[in-house]
Amino acid sequence: MDYLDEDVEDATTEAGTTTTTATTTTEPGGLSGGAIAGISVSVVLVVILVLGLVIFLYIRSKKRKIQGRYNPAYLEQSQAEKLKAKGPYVLPLPQPERLI
Repeated sequence: MDYLDEDVEDATTEAGTTTTTATTTTEPGGLSGGAIAGISVSVVLVVILVLGLVIFLYIRSKKRKIQGRYNPAYLEQSQAEKLKAKGPYVLPLPQPERLI
């Protein structure tokens, strides 16, 4: 995309007529269409990668909070509730000894 600058000059001649001259200049050094497309595609890919990383880390932290937590008080309470549900605690019978 070229940038156009128009300089308009009015000049009055001796006969009283006005002549208008316009000069058009283009500024070099602008980015081409391919360069702009490359930059925009790169920015979109970086944004997608950052969002994917954020989502991955969020899901991983949620899984760790659920699966890897060590809570001995909770374990004791849950085991006590299970034993209450079964009834009174009775020692299991020992395995019979087997002679060879």
